[in-house]
Amino acid sequence: MNDTERTAVYRFYDSTDTLLYVGITSDLDVRWDVHSRKKPWWPRVARKDVVWRATRGEALADESKAIVEEKPLYNVLGSDNPPPLGSPDRPGTTAPADGLTAEDARRQFADLLNRVGFKGEQILITRHGKPIAKLVPATGDETADRATEK
Repeated sequence: MNDTERTAVYRFYDSTDTLLYVGITSDLDVRWDVHSRKKPWWPRVARKDVVWRATRGEALADESKAIVEEKPLYNVLGSDNPPPLGSPDRPGTTAPADGLTAEDARRQFADLLNRVGFKGEQILITRHGKPIAKLVPATGDETADRATEK
C-alpha cells in the first residue's frame, strides 16, 4: 500500500443516524467483511457512507478530522480521550458495563497490555463490583523515566 493509492473514507450509521464508526480502506469488501466478523457493534449498522480520496494521505487526514469533530461511538484510535473499556460511555466493548473483573484481567493480561499499549485503550478493573484500578497508556515522560533507572 502506498500513499498514491486511491482510498475510501467510510462512515457507518445506525437506524437513528448516529455515527458509529469512521474508517479508511482501499478495499471496502475486505474491510467490511472484517468488521462484520469482529465488531460487536456491526449489527447496528443501518447505513454506510463512502467518499473516495485520491491518496491514502488525504483519506487519513479526513478520517482523523472526522474522529475528532464527529465523535463516532466506536472509534478508539485517534480519539482524544476514549472512554475506558467497560465504561457505559463506550458501548459495544467486550467488558461488562461495570468494568473488567480483576480475575478476568489476570487471565487476559497480555492481551490487555497490547490493547492499552498499541490501541490507546483505557481499561477499568473492578473487584466485587467496585473500581480498583485502570490500565492506561504510558506517556513519553514515563517511558523516559524508566529508561534512566538502573
